[in-house]
Amino acid sequence: MHGLVNIPNFLDQAKFFSRIRGFVSNRRSSVLMITALAAPLLIAATGLTVDMAYAYQQQVGLQSAADAAAMAAARAANQYSITAASTSPTPAAFAAGTAEAFAIAAANNATNNKYVFAATGSDTVTVSETTATVNGTSLLAWLATVQTPRGDYFSGVKGLGLAGLPVGTQAATAKADYVSASAPSACLIAKTAAIQAYNYPDSTIEATNCAVYDGASSCPFSADDGLIEGTAVYDTTAAEEPNGGTGCLGSDSGDYVGTLPQQSHKQYGITQESFPGDLVSLATPPTEAAYITAATTGVTQPTGLSSGTIVGGNGQPMGLQVNHVYGSGANYGATPTSMSIGTSNNTSPFTMASSGTTVVTGGIDAIAGAFTLAGSEVYLSASTASGQQAFDPKLSGSNQSITFATTGAIYEVNGETTFDSCGSGCTNETINFADATYYFDGGSATNYAMYFNYAFNATFAANSAVYVYGTVTNDNNSTITFNRGTYVFDGAVSDQEGSLVFGGGTVIFNDGLDIVNRTTSVTFGPGIYYILGGNFYLGAKTVVANGATFIFENQATWELSDQDGGGSFTMTAPSTGCEATPVLTTATYPASEGICGVLFYKVPTDTAEDGIENDNSTPIYLNGIIQEPGAELQFSTTENGAGNGVVEASTGGYLELEVAGVTDSDSRLYLTAPSGSGTGGASTSTAMLVQ
Repeated sequence: MHGLVNIPNFLDQAKFFSRIRGFVSNRRSSVLMITALAAPLLIAATGLTVDMAYAYQQQVGLQSAADAAAMAAARAANQYSITAASTSPTPAAFAAGTAEAFAIAAANNATNNKYVFAATGSDTVTVSETTATVNGTSLLAWLATVQTPRGDYFSGVKGLGLAGLPVGTQAATAKADYVSASAPSACLIAKTAAIQAYNYPDSTIEATNCAVYDGASSCPFSADDGLIEGTAVYDTTAAEEPNGGTGCLGSDSGDYVGTLPQQSHKQYGITQESFPGDLVSLATPPTEAAYITAATTGVTQPTGLSSGTIVGGNGQPMGLQVNHVYGSGANYGATPTSMSIGTSNNTSPFTMASSGTTVVTGGIDAIAGAFTLAGSEVYLSASTASGQQAFDPKLSGSNQSITFATTGAIYEVNGETTFDSCGSGCTNETINFADATYYFDGGSATNYAMYFNYAFNATFAANSAVYVYGTVTNDNNSTITFNRGTYVFDGAVSDQEGSLVFGGGTVIFNDGLDIVNRTTSVTFGPGIYYILGGNFYLGAKTVVANGATFIFENQATWELSDQDGGGSFTMTAPSTGCEATPVLTTATYPASEGICGVLFYKVPTDTAEDGIENDNSTPIYLNGIIQEPGAELQFSTTENGAGNGVVEASTGGYLELEVAGVTDSDSRLYLTAPSGSGTGGASTSTAMLVQ
């Protein structure tokens, strides 16, 4: 019968369709059928996913190899001085030869030799020359290409219409150039000794926006209960790594050496880097002889005696006495209202004319209401009798003065000089030194060349030239002002109970400066100050330096000390009207001007240690560069606790150190480089990826 299914005789139609309906209605059979039909597709998709993940992982490795190869080629080109204009070899020949050899080695190292990269074969590295635009400039660059067969593990399943992924390769490229770069600016350079910080939490050495360098051959950084941290921290000798069991770090929770911000306990976080250039480059300073000669030019003892002189016999107690009776010589018993030497102004108790030169041998010891020394040259000399002075004026009351009156004159005093007021009850007593040349010779380095006793206000006029051989002592609340000029102190200078003001210019301390009383003050104006021996000790209550440079030679030392607390220290290097450092590479040091940016400078051959002690909650403010590459610098305080013992720059200022080494005990040292200057930064070049 047409149109009907031909059913075998042993099956009737009803049973056949009944079985078909049962099979379709059975869910288990349906799932089994669908799974069987989909299995090839699921397996293929899984294989593709696995292979895609592998391909991605392989691409990452290839890119690392390409980056390393390109940078190695750039470094090789720099090492062999290859430029775009090179002809032997040309850049193209260099790329295919030497650069490629470096690149292959770098690629294998970058992938831990997972691939066997070579110039030919299945895993290859090739290098070619190209160009790159850096900061708007087209530069020669190096293009590295790495290539390897692509893995095909599961996704090559064929059948059911799937052909699998075609066999192929994977590749990566990178472009590099050798360009200039800079390490962070240096604000602490320790040349040969360690940087040490003891006693956390008070002991801190922190370099903000700048780097710390140390060149010690053993334990370059030692933080036993302390912190040493900076924008970057460099070990220039690679002497020891951080956790090598060397004992460079202590066992307490505060120990840290590394980068800011602090990462973790006992972390070094340092890298190796060569020293940057010196913070400043200066010529060796001249000896003091040149300055002494300049300061005393024209100062000579007269060979003969002129009319108008007062002469006491050599060996007599005094040459001129007023209201004192020591023996022979010109002696006047009454106390005059005023006394003039070298002029014809005096009428009582004596009249004295001058031909331009006044010579008093045997010295002057007098009490008067006022003293005036005038004339083109005044020469005073002490008697050879023991204990006598060349000049010992004493004022008789308040509002009196001693005056060296003639501008351009030469005043010579050979023997000790003491300036005496009428005593502690007197006020407004002054000593006025005109713009002239002065020579005070105490007879020895330990004798009083100038002794200021009781409450004088003594002032040297600007542009004075002063040479002092012997000690200078300021006592009993006197204020001495050395206005801008040239001063040579060839003996110790001390301020025991008064105040000293140096207006600047050129000032030489041949045997140091000693400010020992905590009630005193000392001020340094713009200029250059040479300390050519002895100790430069500033222990005053107030210390101010503005535009000043201090130069140390002959193993001279310096110390800033606020031991009693409550003091005020602010010292700032010159920034304007100063000598630029490049000028000094071959020239001698300047006169009258400081060195731009330099606060303290000690010649490299001097090794005597210097120090700063701040027992105060008020910081010691230092602004500028302290450079003493041969000497170590100590920071300390006895006042433990937050906020005490701070040494730092003023707001908007900077503080940089170049020293042999640093030891910080309990204090806090905060360093910073000049804003945007890059002073002292290590200028380097490096291979950098440009694509």
